[in-house]
Amino acid sequence: MKLQKVSAILGLTVCLIGTQIPGNYAANVAQAAQEEPEGISQGDSGVLDESQDMPVWPDEGSTAGKTTSGQTEGNEGSDSGVEGNEGSGSGVEGNEGSGTGTEGNEGNDSGTEENEGSGAGTGEIPGQDTRPEKPDAGVEPGGGAGTEVPGQAPSGSGNIKVQPRINGGGKGIANYRPSAKFSDDREKIKYNVEIPLDNLPSFITQEMIIGALKCQDETGYPASVTIAQIIQESGFGKYGPGGEEGKGLSYLAYQYNNLFGIKGTGPAGSVGMRTCEQASDGSAYMITSGFRVYNTYTECIEDRTELLKEVYKDLTFGVEDANTFAIKVGSRWATDIQYSQSLIGQMERYDLYRLDRMTLDEFDGLLGTFVNPCPGSTLTSGFGPRSMPKAGASTYHKGIDMGTGTYNIPTYAAASGTVTLAGEMGTAGIMVEIDHGDGLVTKYMHHDKIYVEEGQKVEKGQQIGLSGTTGNSTGNHLHFQVEEDGVAIDPGLYLGF
Repeated sequence: MKLQKVSAILGLTVCLIGTQIPGNYAANVAQAAQEEPEGISQGDSGVLDESQDMPVWPDEGSTAGKTTSGQTEGNEGSDSGVEGNEGSGSGVEGNEGSGTGTEGNEGNDSGTEENEGSGAGTGEIPGQDTRPEKPDAGVEPGGGAGTEVPGQAPSGSGNIKVQPRINGGGKGIANYRPSAKFSDDREKIKYNVEIPLDNLPSFITQEMIIGALKCQDETGYPASVTIAQIIQESGFGKYGPGGEEGKGLSYLAYQYNNLFGIKGTGPAGSVGMRTCEQASDGSAYMITSGFRVYNTYTECIEDRTELLKEVYKDLTFGVEDANTFAIKVGSRWATDIQYSQSLIGQMERYDLYRLDRMTLDEFDGLLGTFVNPCPGSTLTSGFGPRSMPKAGASTYHKGIDMGTGTYNIPTYAAASGTVTLAGEMGTAGIMVEIDHGDGLVTKYMHHDKIYVEEGQKVEKGQQIGLSGTTGNSTGNHLHFQVEEDGVAIDPGLYLGF
């Protein structure tokens, strides 16, 4: 395959959720917008005691990656089988939260997790909601334009609570007042890259556009409505870039990858949150519901696609234009009586109709040959000869190391293709290999977690995992390797490094 030297599509964005509620409805729920997330669990969405400040972090299946403290920049690997040489590197760009609490327990003085109730997560709506129920309980979409009410999640510039003074107790230890708690490194930082389309909100990511276009190509569901729903449900919140000005994402989208306010239990569990609903007379009321947790945005968009097929087919069959599609879907998706009109408003404001005239292949072409497989990382080791970074490591680096410091951040398929390897691969750690055809193969090593499997077709810019330090590694990073006809070549020729 002829090499094409392209500029990497760089940049970053931290993605998570906020709330946008149209019209006068926003005034009715202004006070409700300060409610807290309720909690998270796998399978059941337990509700935290009201004294707790933060949702409980999931132990398994969450998008929040594991971290390793005390990691230093380095290179590692061996010259056996698969290359496994890379370094962690500090210098990860982005915003980080100030997390308040330890794993599994958030802000509870007793240090134990408290759950109450068992009804959350079923997706059931009180009697005021007259929408048709989904055939299987616990999966009906929820509540209106951004009806998820984000809690006071960690933020880098959040208010610091004044703590009472503590008696030091020991010899030579004075009484003191605790400072702010350490940042919770499990609050995953996400990165976005510049999208080759203008006039879109900054929180709309490359992966969201790819997912919407893939859905459109496969089902005919207009991409304009998909993106309009993301804007309506998850946009103009206080998390991620622009969050301080109310131009970020909602907490549900930012932390749990739920872009559409879908209730129930997702692939990564369920999180209980307070949500505002609207009665048929326009009055607002609050309930606690369980919302689905996803590993990636792609996973969420694909779940919405299946939901539309299963529950909305009676409404969408024979629809021939995006506005009618929005009206039909919106009539059942949310309790907000202005929801459908709000979707059309977003489509007109950002001219989302242009997406309906675009295919995934056309958008793929706008992105260049490769996209950055780990935006937000720092290049810590280049391709080719190098000094041995650690005992047993190779002195010839077959790829590049993209360090992510103490964070496990998203990794993406550099180009579309088929996953040929996915799993633990010795010194390479948790690895993904993608065959792009014509002898071109890319390898992604040392993941903390991966979200693809062998035989799966992936799209350019689709998230495949989280960077990590598995295998022969000294710190969190991605080892990215490119091969042409089995021969490793410098990835920089494709990425413009």
